[in-house]
Amino acid sequence: MNVNSDFSAKVVVDTNRLVWVQSPANGVERKYLDRVGNEVARASSLVRYAANSSFAAHTHDGGEEILVLEGTFSDESGTYLRNPPNSFHAPYSELVRWAPNTLFRTHVHPGGEEIFVLEGVFHDEAGSYPAGTWIRSPRYSQHEPFTRTEGATIYVKTGHLDDEL
Repeated sequence: MNVNSDFSAKVVVDTNRLVWVQSPANGVERKYLDRVGNEVARASSLVRYAANSSFAAHTHDGGEEILVLEGTFSDESGTYLRNPPNSFHAPYSELVRWAPNTLFRTHVHPGGEEIFVLEGVFHDEAGSYPAGTWIRSPRYSQHEPFTRTEGATIYVKTGHLDDEL
């Protein structure tokens, strides 16, 4: 299965419009952001677990990343997990709160960028992205982001797409 698997293209996904897809594990549902492969895949997803649900032990040859937006996630590694396969890199992510009416200068992301809008509305010259929007911009993309009166809180990760291609 390939979902948003062209890492040289910008992708914008309104996750509020995606349907939850039942996983093989009872009580675990997903919304696919990107995916290269079948059940064991290189994948980015929103996942929700019903109470007392779990996945059996498994391996992610292409790596896995988990960001907890609500509730608690646990496994033998703790509450945040990033398992890149056989790679050495320095991905960086942070939660950014932008005040209303903030303008950021035009800039380039040599290693690409991913943004997940948590609150408010994030804007750039290409569009407006409300809460629940996921944006993946390819290597060497550039933009001039800003907020309007509502401001925005975003999760942003940059510099990690060098090893994804």
